[in-house]
Amino acid sequence: MEAKPYSFSSACKEEAGALPRGKEASLSLLSSYFRLRGAKEGTTLVFPTEQAKIATALYSRVREAFSTRARFAYRKGKGYLSRTLYKVLLDDPDGEREAALGIAGKEPSSDLVEGEERGAAYAAGAFLAHGSVSAPSSSNYHLEIVSPSEEAPFLLRFLQKTGPRFPFQTAKRGKKILLYLKRSSSISDFLIYIGATENCLRFENARVDRDFALVSNRFSNLDGANYRRTAKAGEEQLAAIARASKNPNYLAANPKLAALVSLRLSHPDSSMSELASLMGEMLGCTVSKSNVNHLFRKIISDYGDRK
Repeated sequence: MEAKPYSFSSACKEEAGALPRGKEASLSLLSSYFRLRGAKEGTTLVFPTEQAKIATALYSRVREAFSTRARFAYRKGKGYLSRTLYKVLLDDPDGEREAALGIAGKEPSSDLVEGEERGAAYAAGAFLAHGSVSAPSSSNYHLEIVSPSEEAPFLLRFLQKTGPRFPFQTAKRGKKILLYLKRSSSISDFLIYIGATENCLRFENARVDRDFALVSNRFSNLDGANYRRTAKAGEEQLAAIARASKNPNYLAANPKLAALVSLRLSHPDSSMSELASLMGEMLGCTVSKSNVNHLFRKIISDYGDRK
Protein backbone atom coordinates (compact mmCIF):
# COMPACT_ATOMS: atom_id res chain seq x y z
CA MET A 1 0.00 0.00 0.00
CA GLU A 2 1.30 3.48 -0.90
CA ALA A 3 2.16 5.61 2.11
CA LYS A 4 0.71 9.06 1.71
CA PRO A 5 1.47 12.08 3.86
CA TYR A 6 -1.48 13.35 5.82
CA SER A 7 -1.63 16.82 7.27
CA PHE A 8 -3.95 19.21 9.03
CA SER A 9 -4.31 21.05 5.70
CA SER A 10 -5.48 17.81 4.07
CA ALA A 11 -8.02 17.25 6.84
CA CYS A 12 -9.41 20.78 6.44
CA LYS A 13 -9.67 20.38 2.68
CA GLU A 14 -11.40 17.04 2.96
CA GLU A 15 -13.96 18.37 5.43
CA ALA A 16 -14.67 21.51 3.37
CA GLY A 17 -14.78 19.51 0.14
CA ALA A 18 -17.16 16.85 1.46
CA LEU A 19 -19.77 19.40 2.58
CA PRO A 20 -22.91 19.13 0.36
CA ARG A 21 -23.53 22.54 -1.21
CA GLY A 22 -26.33 22.38 -3.76
CA LYS A 23 -26.22 23.34 -7.43
CA GLU A 24 -25.36 27.05 -7.27
CA ALA A 25 -22.75 26.78 -4.51
CA SER A 26 -21.17 23.78 -6.22
CA LEU A 27 -20.80 25.86 -9.40
CA SER A 28 -19.01 28.52 -7.34
CA LEU A 29 -16.64 26.00 -5.76
CA LEU A 30 -15.80 24.37 -9.10
CA SER A 31 -15.31 27.78 -10.70
CA SER A 32 -12.65 28.96 -8.23
CA TYR A 33 -10.96 25.56 -8.20
CA PHE A 34 -10.66 25.54 -11.97
CA ARG A 35 -9.41 29.13 -12.12
CA LEU A 36 -6.58 28.35 -9.70
CA ARG A 37 -5.70 24.85 -10.81
CA GLY A 38 -7.84 23.54 -13.65
CA ALA A 39 -6.99 23.00 -17.31
CA LYS A 40 -8.67 22.22 -20.60
CA GLU A 41 -7.83 19.17 -22.67
CA GLY A 42 -9.68 19.63 -25.91
CA THR A 43 -13.34 19.91 -24.96
CA THR A 44 -12.79 18.40 -21.49
CA LEU A 45 -12.50 20.41 -18.30
CA VAL A 46 -9.85 18.90 -16.01
CA PHE A 47 -9.79 19.25 -12.20
CA PRO A 48 -6.50 17.76 -10.92
CA THR A 49 -5.58 16.92 -7.29
CA GLU A 50 -3.11 14.74 -5.37
CA GLN A 51 -5.75 13.76 -2.80
CA ALA A 52 -8.15 10.94 -3.56
CA LYS A 53 -10.80 12.34 -1.18
CA ILE A 54 -10.63 15.75 -2.85
CA ALA A 55 -11.11 14.05 -6.23
CA THR A 56 -14.18 12.33 -4.78
CA ALA A 57 -15.44 15.67 -3.43
CA LEU A 58 -14.97 17.36 -6.82
CA TYR A 59 -16.83 14.49 -8.47
CA SER A 60 -19.73 15.01 -6.04
CA ARG A 61 -19.76 18.77 -6.68
CA VAL A 62 -19.95 18.08 -10.44
CA ARG A 63 -23.01 15.90 -9.88
CA GLU A 64 -24.61 18.62 -7.72
CA ALA A 65 -23.85 21.34 -10.26
CA PHE A 66 -24.71 19.57 -13.51
CA SER A 67 -26.73 16.47 -12.52
CA THR A 68 -24.27 14.37 -14.48
CA ARG A 69 -21.31 12.15 -13.80
CA ALA A 70 -17.72 13.12 -14.38
CA ARG A 71 -14.94 10.72 -15.30
CA PHE A 72 -11.89 9.76 -13.28
CA ALA A 73 -8.31 9.36 -14.43
CA TYR A 74 -5.07 9.08 -12.51
CA ARG A 75 -1.35 8.95 -13.11
CA LYS A 76 1.04 7.43 -10.63
CA GLY A 77 4.35 9.24 -10.29
CA LYS A 78 7.72 7.53 -10.31
CA GLY A 79 9.77 6.90 -7.20
CA TYR A 80 9.02 5.48 -3.75
CA LEU A 81 7.54 8.68 -2.26
CA SER A 82 5.89 10.02 -5.42
CA ARG A 83 2.25 11.00 -5.33
CA THR A 84 -0.60 9.91 -7.51
CA LEU A 85 -2.21 12.67 -9.57
CA TYR A 86 -5.97 12.28 -9.82
CA LYS A 87 -8.07 13.99 -12.47
CA VAL A 88 -11.79 14.66 -12.47
CA LEU A 89 -12.79 15.01 -16.13
CA LEU A 90 -15.92 16.88 -17.20
CA ASP A 91 -16.80 16.63 -20.87
CA ASP A 92 -18.00 19.93 -22.34
CA PRO A 93 -18.43 19.55 -26.11
CA ASP A 94 -20.71 22.57 -26.51
CA GLY A 95 -19.05 24.89 -23.94
CA GLU A 96 -22.18 25.22 -21.81
CA ARG A 97 -20.47 23.97 -18.65
CA GLU A 98 -17.54 26.30 -19.15
CA ALA A 99 -20.01 29.19 -19.44
CA ALA A 100 -21.89 28.07 -16.32
CA LEU A 101 -18.62 28.01 -14.37
CA GLY A 102 -17.69 31.48 -15.61
CA ILE A 103 -14.11 30.45 -16.35
CA ALA A 104 -13.73 31.90 -19.83
CA GLY A 105 -13.40 35.58 -18.85
CA LYS A 106 -10.73 37.40 -16.86
CA GLU A 107 -12.97 37.36 -13.79
CA PRO A 108 -15.92 35.18 -12.76
CA SER A 109 -19.39 36.62 -13.06
CA SER A 110 -20.64 38.38 -9.94
CA ASP A 111 -23.44 35.87 -9.34
CA LEU A 112 -20.85 33.17 -8.60
CA VAL A 113 -19.72 34.98 -5.45
CA GLU A 114 -22.92 36.71 -4.35
CA GLY A 115 -24.37 35.77 -0.97
CA GLU A 116 -22.89 33.97 2.00
CA GLU A 117 -23.38 30.44 0.64
CA ARG A 118 -21.91 31.02 -2.81
CA GLY A 119 -19.12 33.21 -1.44
CA ALA A 120 -18.13 30.53 1.07
CA ALA A 121 -18.13 27.91 -1.68
CA TYR A 122 -15.94 30.07 -3.92
CA ALA A 123 -13.46 30.55 -1.05
CA ALA A 124 -13.56 26.81 -0.33
CA GLY A 125 -12.76 26.01 -3.97
CA ALA A 126 -9.71 28.29 -3.85
CA PHE A 127 -8.50 26.66 -0.64
CA LEU A 128 -9.04 23.15 -2.03
CA ALA A 129 -7.06 24.07 -5.14
CA HIS A 130 -3.95 25.61 -3.62
CA GLY A 131 -4.48 26.23 0.10
CA SER A 132 -2.68 25.17 3.24
CA VAL A 133 -2.82 25.92 6.96
CA SER A 134 -0.30 25.38 9.74
CA ALA A 135 -0.87 22.45 12.06
CA PRO A 136 -2.59 23.13 15.43
CA SER A 137 0.65 22.09 17.17
CA SER A 138 2.49 25.02 15.57
CA SER A 139 2.64 28.41 17.28
CA ASN A 140 3.39 30.04 13.92
CA TYR A 141 -0.17 30.65 12.76
CA HIS A 142 -0.36 30.71 8.98
CA LEU A 143 -3.03 30.05 6.34
CA GLU A 144 -2.31 30.62 2.68
CA ILE A 145 -3.76 30.28 -0.81
CA VAL A 146 -1.35 30.27 -3.76
CA SER A 147 -2.92 31.88 -6.82
CA PRO A 148 -1.83 32.41 -10.43
CA SER A 149 -0.88 36.08 -10.75
CA GLU A 150 -3.76 36.82 -13.13
CA GLU A 151 -6.33 35.43 -10.67
CA ALA A 152 -4.90 37.00 -7.50
CA PRO A 153 -6.36 40.57 -7.81
CA PHE A 154 -9.97 39.37 -8.00
CA LEU A 155 -9.48 36.68 -5.35
CA LEU A 156 -7.94 39.20 -2.96
CA ARG A 157 -10.74 41.74 -3.51
CA PHE A 158 -13.35 39.04 -3.04
CA LEU A 159 -11.82 37.69 0.19
CA GLN A 160 -11.29 41.14 1.70
CA LYS A 161 -14.81 42.16 0.70
CA THR A 162 -16.23 39.55 3.06
CA GLY A 163 -15.21 41.80 5.97
CA PRO A 164 -12.38 42.60 8.38
CA ARG A 165 -12.32 39.02 9.66
CA PHE A 166 -10.26 38.06 6.56
CA PRO A 167 -7.40 40.59 6.39
CA PHE A 168 -5.48 38.70 3.69
CA GLN A 169 -2.04 39.99 2.78
CA THR A 170 -0.04 39.16 -0.34
CA ALA A 171 3.49 38.19 -1.26
CA LYS A 172 5.15 36.94 -4.43
CA ARG A 173 6.17 33.31 -4.74
CA GLY A 174 7.90 32.84 -8.06
CA LYS A 175 5.39 33.62 -10.79
CA LYS A 176 2.45 33.21 -8.43
CA ILE A 177 0.90 35.32 -5.66
CA LEU A 178 0.60 34.15 -2.10
CA LEU A 179 -2.50 35.30 -0.18
CA TYR A 180 -2.09 34.65 3.53
CA LEU A 181 -3.48 35.15 7.03
CA LYS A 182 -1.35 35.26 10.19
CA ARG A 183 -3.89 36.07 12.90
CA SER A 184 -5.22 32.96 14.63
CA SER A 185 -8.76 34.37 15.02
CA SER A 186 -8.90 35.16 11.28
CA ILE A 187 -7.70 31.64 10.43
CA SER A 188 -10.44 30.15 12.63
CA ASP A 189 -13.08 32.37 11.02
CA PHE A 190 -11.91 31.34 7.54
CA LEU A 191 -11.99 27.62 8.36
CA ILE A 192 -15.54 28.00 9.65
CA TYR A 193 -16.48 30.06 6.58
CA ILE A 194 -15.39 27.37 4.11
CA GLY A 195 -17.03 24.57 6.12
CA ALA A 196 -14.08 23.02 7.99
CA THR A 197 -15.78 23.47 11.38
CA GLU A 198 -14.59 20.26 13.07
CA ASN A 199 -10.98 20.98 12.19
CA CYS A 200 -11.43 24.56 13.33
CA LEU A 201 -12.34 23.14 16.75
CA ARG A 202 -9.12 21.11 16.70
CA PHE A 203 -7.19 24.26 15.82
CA GLU A 204 -8.87 26.32 18.55
CA ASN A 205 -8.50 23.64 21.24
CA ALA A 206 -4.79 23.32 20.52
CA ARG A 207 -4.38 27.10 20.45
CA VAL A 208 -6.21 27.55 23.78
CA ASP A 209 -4.21 24.76 25.41
CA ARG A 210 -0.95 26.25 24.18
CA ASP A 211 -1.90 29.79 25.21
CA PHE A 212 -2.98 28.53 28.65
CA ALA A 213 0.34 26.73 29.04
CA LEU A 214 2.21 29.90 28.06
CA VAL A 215 0.23 32.02 30.52
CA SER A 216 0.67 29.41 33.25
CA ASN A 217 4.40 29.29 32.61
CA ARG A 218 4.57 33.09 32.63
CA PHE A 219 2.79 33.25 35.99
CA SER A 220 5.05 30.53 37.31
CA ASN A 221 8.09 32.55 36.27
CA LEU A 222 6.61 35.65 37.88
CA ASP A 223 5.87 33.77 41.08
CA GLY A 224 9.43 32.46 41.12
CA ALA A 225 10.86 35.92 40.53
CA ASN A 226 8.64 37.41 43.24
CA TYR A 227 9.63 34.67 45.66
CA ARG A 228 13.33 35.22 45.00
CA ARG A 229 12.92 38.99 45.36
CA THR A 230 10.96 38.59 48.62
CA ALA A 231 13.49 36.11 50.01
CA LYS A 232 16.36 38.44 49.16
CA ALA A 233 14.56 41.39 50.78
CA GLY A 234 13.88 39.27 53.90
CA GLU A 235 17.54 38.29 54.16
CA GLU A 236 18.55 41.92 53.80
CA GLN A 237 16.08 42.96 56.52
CA LEU A 238 17.25 40.28 58.95
CA ALA A 239 20.90 41.19 58.39
CA ALA A 240 20.19 44.90 59.06
CA ILE A 241 18.09 43.99 62.13
CA ALA A 242 20.94 41.87 63.52
CA ARG A 243 23.30 44.84 63.26
CA ALA A 244 20.74 47.30 64.69
CA SER A 245 20.07 44.99 67.67
CA LYS A 246 23.67 45.49 68.79
CA ASN A 247 22.85 49.14 69.41
CA PRO A 248 20.14 49.22 72.11
CA ASN A 249 20.05 53.01 72.10
CA TYR A 250 19.05 52.97 68.41
CA LEU A 251 15.94 50.86 69.05
CA ALA A 252 15.08 52.51 72.38
CA ALA A 253 14.84 55.87 70.61
CA ASN A 254 12.05 54.60 68.37
CA PRO A 255 9.36 52.29 69.87
CA LYS A 256 7.96 51.46 66.43
CA LEU A 257 11.38 50.31 65.21
CA ALA A 258 11.83 48.22 68.36
CA ALA A 259 8.37 46.64 67.88
CA LEU A 260 9.05 45.88 64.20
CA VAL A 261 12.41 44.29 64.97
CA SER A 262 10.84 42.12 67.67
CA LEU A 263 7.98 41.05 65.39
CA ARG A 264 10.19 40.32 62.37
CA LEU A 265 12.45 38.10 64.48
CA SER A 266 9.48 36.19 65.91
CA HIS A 267 7.56 36.11 62.61
CA PRO A 268 10.21 35.74 59.86
CA ASP A 269 7.70 34.55 57.20
CA SER A 270 4.98 37.16 57.77
CA SER A 271 4.08 39.61 55.01
CA MET A 272 4.25 43.39 55.33
CA SER A 273 0.48 43.55 55.80
CA GLU A 274 0.60 40.91 58.54
CA LEU A 275 3.44 42.72 60.31
CA ALA A 276 1.47 45.99 60.14
CA SER A 277 -1.51 44.29 61.78
CA LEU A 278 0.64 42.74 64.52
CA MET A 279 2.34 46.08 65.20
CA GLY A 280 -1.03 47.79 65.50
CA GLU A 281 -2.12 45.25 68.12
CA MET A 282 1.18 45.55 69.99
CA LEU A 283 1.25 49.37 70.03
CA GLY A 284 -2.49 49.96 70.27
CA CYS A 285 -2.60 52.18 67.19
CA THR A 286 -3.16 51.96 63.46
CA VAL A 287 -0.07 50.88 61.49
CA SER A 288 -0.20 50.68 57.70
CA LYS A 289 1.80 48.55 55.29
CA SER A 290 3.53 51.70 54.03
CA ASN A 291 4.58 52.50 57.65
CA VAL A 292 6.22 49.09 57.89
CA ASN A 293 7.98 49.56 54.54
CA HIS A 294 9.23 52.96 55.64
CA LEU A 295 10.63 51.54 58.90
CA PHE A 296 12.40 48.71 57.09
CA ARG A 297 13.92 51.18 54.63
CA LYS A 298 15.21 53.22 57.59
CA ILE A 299 16.79 50.18 59.28
CA ILE A 300 18.41 49.07 56.01
CA SER A 301 19.58 52.61 55.31
CA ASP A 302 21.17 52.84 58.77
CA TYR A 303 22.43 49.29 59.19
CA GLY A 304 22.30 47.65 55.78
CA ASP A 305 25.28 45.93 54.15
CA ARG A 306 27.42 48.70 52.62
CA LYS A 307 29.89 46.47 50.82
